[in-house]
Amino acid sequence: MSTKTKDLIKQLDEGIKAVYETETWKQYLAFCARFPNYSVNNRLLIFAQRPDATMIQSLTGWNRMNGRVKKGSKAISIICPHVTEQEQPDGSTKKILGFHKASVFDIADVDVDLPDSPCRILDGEIKDFGLLVDALCKIAPCPVEFGKIKGKANGYFSPDELKIVVKDSLPEAHKIRCLIHEIAHSYLHAHAAECEDADRNTREFQAESVSYLVSKGYLGMDDVGDYSFPYIASWSEGKSTEMLKENIEVILRTSDKIIAMLEDLQGKEGAA
Repeated sequence: MSTKTKDLIKQLDEGIKAVYETETWKQYLAFCARFPNYSVNNRLLIFAQRPDATMIQSLTGWNRMNGRVKKGSKAISIICPHVTEQEQPDGSTKKILGFHKASVFDIADVDVDLPDSPCRILDGEIKDFGLLVDALCKIAPCPVEFGKIKGKANGYFSPDELKIVVKDSLPEAHKIRCLIHEIAHSYLHAHAAECEDADRNTREFQAESVSYLVSKGYLGMDDVGDYSFPYIASWSEGKSTEMLKENIEVILRTSDKIIAMLEDLQGKEGAA
C-alpha cells in the first residue's frame, strides 16, 4: 500500500469523529443520499473533501459521457480496490488484492450536458402523498396501522406485536418522516435483528438518522418539527472510532436498502 493511500486512510479515520456534530451530521446524512453506490469509507472521504458534491465520476467516466473536466479543477481522492478476475475456490471470480488512491471529479467541475432527472423534491403538502405512503407501507417488513395513539408519541414499532402504528392526525410531511422512522426501527430493532440489543438512545439515534437521510436527503423534504438530533455530541462522546464507523455503516446500509426498495417500486409502477 502506497504512502498516499495510507495518508488517505488516516484522513478517513480522523474524519469519522468530525461528522458527529449536530449540524455536520445532518449535512452528512443529506449528502450520503446522493451517493448510494459508494462505500461508507468513500462517502466519508468525499464529504470531507467536497461536502457540496452532487455527482462524481472518474476522468474516464466523464469522458464516456462526453464530459470534459475544466482546467485547474481539483480532484477528489477516494480508495479503490485492486481486483483480480481469476476464479476463486469459493466460485467467485473476483478477489481484492489491495487498495489504491484514485481520483474523481464533481459535476460542478465538468462541462457536460445531461438529461433532466425526475424531480423528487417534496415540500409543503406532499406531492403524491397517498402514493408515497402506500409505497412505504409496501416496503415495511410488518403491517402498518394509522390511528389514535395515547400519550405524546407520534408513532411506534412494536417488536412483540410486530406492527407499526403512526398517529393518523399528523400533517402529511410529519407523517412521512414518522413512518420512515418506525420502518427503520422495524428493520434494525425487531427480535433477532441486527441492532436488537442497542440501548434506547442508540436506537432512536439510528432510526431518526435513517428517517432524516431518506426524507431530507433522498426525497428532498424540508425539516419537520424540532428534529435537531440534540444528543449527537453526547451520544458519540467516548466511543471508539471503530464503534462510530460501525454505527454509520448500519445507518447507511438501512437507508440505502429503503431507498433502493422505493426506487424499485417506482420502476415497476412506471413499467406497468
